[in-house]
Amino acid sequence: MTNPNPIEICPYSREWPEWFEAERTVLEVVFSSGQVQIEHIGSTAVPELGAKPIIDILLGARSLSLIDGKIPALLALGYQYMPEHEVVFPRPAILCQAEDPAASLSSSRCRVTQ
Repeated sequence: MTNPNPIEICPYSREWPEWFEAERTVLEVVFSSGQVQIEHIGSTAVPELGAKPIIDILLGARSLSLIDGKIPALLALGYQYMPEHEVVFPRPAILCQAEDPAASLSSSRCRVTQ
């Protein structure tokens, strides 16, 4: 069976760490208390590894309420809250942000953990 939406694996890009750092800067403003760790994870975080061009970001906090309280601010930045994933993964929450709202792939994706 052929996948109608094949996954594109791109050669490593030196821009990926830069994209993450730019997004981290934005997220640090939202989570200015310093109580949330913001980490680049996934295949785009591994130098010289080909990957889907999606920057995976992990938000870690001692209490999920620190992050839950900021979901409206994340929505205002263009992230989309995806509660449908909580059926399979009760936690973490997943938020995606598309570079182009019409794009089928997100340019960055945040995962939340406690």
